[in-house]
Amino acid sequence: MTGKVIETRGYHSLIRTYEYGDINCILQGKLRQENITSTNPVAVGDNVEIVYDEKTKTGSVINVMERKNYVVRRSAKLSKSIHIIAANVDSSYLIVNVSKPVTLLSFIDRFLVSNEAYRVPTTIIINKTDILNKKEKEDALILENIYQKAGYEVLFTSAKTNEGIDILRNRLKGQTSLFSGNSGVGKSALLNALQPNFNLKEGNLSDFYQMGKHTTTFSKMLFLDKDTAMIDTPGLKAFGLVAVEKDELAMYFPEFKSRLQDCKFYNCTHLHEPHCAVIAALENGEISLERYNNYVKIYESYDEY
Repeated sequence: MTGKVIETRGYHSLIRTYEYGDINCILQGKLRQENITSTNPVAVGDNVEIVYDEKTKTGSVINVMERKNYVVRRSAKLSKSIHIIAANVDSSYLIVNVSKPVTLLSFIDRFLVSNEAYRVPTTIIINKTDILNKKEKEDALILENIYQKAGYEVLFTSAKTNEGIDILRNRLKGQTSLFSGNSGVGKSALLNALQPNFNLKEGNLSDFYQMGKHTTTFSKMLFLDKDTAMIDTPGLKAFGLVAVEKDELAMYFPEFKSRLQDCKFYNCTHLHEPHCAVIAALENGEISLERYNNYVKIYESYDEY
């Protein structure tokens, strides 16, 4: 029997099947051993094969079917190398804040690079627009300009005023989409605004750190309708890159990629070489300094591993 993973908690998963509805399943022992490069051999969005026990009404996952794509980051656990955030998604939405807590551009760019590498189209959502003061509104417009110039769609949303909610709901229709971001960016509130029946717990900021508290503790798939699904994940503190080669990094910056053929040297690093089309575009204001600086930081960080 086959089904789709709609929740994961360690080695336990909730699998949606055509024959029996939602089934609680455990990962078969051999799969835990075979995929030792990942902290989670099964991720939300995976299509899996299971063996169903009629007596207990539970199942065992015996095989993970081939994925069309996935979103992955370097694991915080030293014993493993990667953590799969979600699998088989049509689109990804990164929720960011320019106020309480501020989302760092370095986090945004690492997330985007990984999604580009795994061919996952990404939209940036600048959330909590209702709480922004004049300076923060200016910062939001600067952020919008940086990423629109890089080729990404940027949306503005507020769960309190419903700004952008209808636009976002229409974008999601008929797709399986990943919702991700730092803790405290308002992801749960945004999902509740899209569908109040979700009744997701919404957290407050830590008074001391002005950082988000985790309200989503495990990954799960939520459904707006039978054809529209969203994968809600716990907030991310950091985003480490995996499976992106140093000499291919520029390919995952769309505004760089379109200019690479115009560089004089085929192995141009875009750091110091003469007649570099990327540096020329930077000097002409066609590429943002912020994005370029983050490219340099990521490129140089490879020496740390």
